[in-house]
Amino acid sequence: MLESRAVTICVSLGLVIGLGAAVVAWKETPLPKEPPKPALVTKATQPAAPAAARLPLVPESTTGPNVPASLIQPERAKLVPGGKRGPGKLIQDLGKRGSLEYGIVPELQKTAIDVLAAGEVPFGAVVAIEPSTGRILAWAQHSEEQPSLRRIPLMANPPAASVFKLVTAAALIEQAGVMPETQVCYHGGHRGLTARSLEDDPRKDKQCETFAQALGNSTNQIFGKLAIGNIDQSALEKFSNRFWFNRTIPFDLPAEVSSAQIPELSDVDALGAAGLDKDAAESGKAPSLDGLSRLDRDARLKAVLPFARTAAGFENTHLSPLHGAMIAAAIANEGVMMAPLLVERHVMPTKEVAYEARPRPLGRVMKVETAKVLADMMLTTTTEGTAGAYFRNRDAVMDGIDISGKTGSLSSPDGSGGRFSVTWWVGFSPRENPEIAIAALVINRDAWKVKATLVAREVMEAHYRSKLAPAKGRGPSAR
Repeated sequence: MLESRAVTICVSLGLVIGLGAAVVAWKETPLPKEPPKPALVTKATQPAAPAAARLPLVPESTTGPNVPASLIQPERAKLVPGGKRGPGKLIQDLGKRGSLEYGIVPELQKTAIDVLAAGEVPFGAVVAIEPSTGRILAWAQHSEEQPSLRRIPLMANPPAASVFKLVTAAALIEQAGVMPETQVCYHGGHRGLTARSLEDDPRKDKQCETFAQALGNSTNQIFGKLAIGNIDQSALEKFSNRFWFNRTIPFDLPAEVSSAQIPELSDVDALGAAGLDKDAAESGKAPSLDGLSRLDRDARLKAVLPFARTAAGFENTHLSPLHGAMIAAAIANEGVMMAPLLVERHVMPTKEVAYEARPRPLGRVMKVETAKVLADMMLTTTTEGTAGAYFRNRDAVMDGIDISGKTGSLSSPDGSGGRFSVTWWVGFSPRENPEIAIAALVINRDAWKVKATLVAREVMEAHYRSKLAPAKGRGPSAR
């Protein structure tokens, strides 16, 4: 992990400075081998910046702790040992306002902080959630470039990249009945996505994968082909909204809204010029290209390309680490998304409990059957897909445990002559009766020491180690 190497990856001047540069390249492939693990280091905790005004919760929800959002600062919490009862709790002293008790697990928190700090990541965050309750198990962040930054888990300007394929996959499964074993053949490699690579061509389509393999390998051509052939703008918008894109997340802290702007599947004028009738253009399905001239075929393919690229995660979608963890947790929770719970309890100086968090479903984002199929498909990511090299080389504490996941990566110039690289990992374990869902985000420059997949794996290993031998007296402040 400490072995630096140059990579050409990721996103706009990201996260903190705006992430506004245009995406020019895409790269997501299984890594042949894992960088060596670093000696973990601990950095001094920086004072937290004041938070903005608290966002309103959904109308049917109960209120959170009766304190200003600016006072909710898990990075200031201290470990109160639990003695024989367990590993202890992270508790923040509010003086005359009492104290806030967090559901954060100290061992997970320490691991997340240490691995981000050891990797010297320019910007990074980890959010871990208990799928069945929404309880936040880890809330960590680190920035070498802006050490005082304390809002990375809440910031929704990083591109969602291939994490958005989970939304597209849910729509394809539930709306269109596409099966995991459905096989699609393609040409042009699996990284990029151009108009002509969307065209079925038996002479060129020599590579074939199932839908499940395409999710694990993040094969863009297959997702593009399946999207334009089976769903339309309204379907993908519906599932984006179900997954809580373009909606305010009810939370103890003000979270930025993750956005998904779905383009129309086709441009009617362009398709009309290609000799296709208006009904076909507006049907939401990809009509046959048989009998069209090369010029007409190119016009048709160019018209559907923006929709295909969005469905594959290239553009038009942005995601916060908090929301990424919620998406993974919803799939793990058989399609029900729970409200995330950071503060577990607010206790007054009189020992009166002024607030105690209770699990609150936000709604069903997909059918139970859809969630189960998608969770099974996500296993390919950690066995043979883009995260396979990392999860095959894991600590013995996770032997025999099935892990469902999805990676994402995107690269672009940073606007000042360099490059930024965004890598994601979202997922959960175990596959049956999931205990933990994790979103890890790492934004690197050209030289890197750690990516999101390894960060997530280290935190997951810490989860299973903590179950075997709960840590005592090892609580860090949350970064």
